[in-house]
Amino acid sequence: MAINGQPQSGLGDLEAALRARICSVCVDRNLDGVCHLEEEHECALFNSFPKIVEAVSSVRSDWIEDYVAAIRKTVCADCAHQHEDGFCRVRGEVRCVLDRYLMLIVQTIEEVQGVALKPVGELHNIPATQLGPTLQPEFHRGASKVVKEQDDA
Repeated sequence: MAINGQPQSGLGDLEAALRARICSVCVDRNLDGVCHLEEEHECALFNSFPKIVEAVSSVRSDWIEDYVAAIRKTVCADCAHQHEDGFCRVRGEVRCVLDRYLMLIVQTIEEVQGVALKPVGELHNIPATQLGPTLQPEFHRGASKVVKEQDDA
């Protein structure tokens, strides 16, 4: 079975990449690295993994809001924690792993899928010649990195 052109074998690569990036910083792990959410089958990231990949893969945008909308429609709509009116106590209390780490999740999925990220100037429609010495082009989705100029003293 494929999800948005992602073969089942590719899902294993995505899962491994997400475990490396998200689980390593997740606040739901104890000092021994054991995740109590996974033990209780409550981790939104891995309980809804194929739907998350489908939602993220359906969007190509520089705006995180577009990814949030896709996740709400594809994943949250079927989640037991979300009420019919769209209210989610788990999300409201910042306990939803998916919501808490969405930017990292999107970045990881797109990196593994080979989505080309735009240089900063292209994100903001600024020609590279006008970026100036304080803005160093980086390849990512989001705001530019501001680098302080250092004195040569």
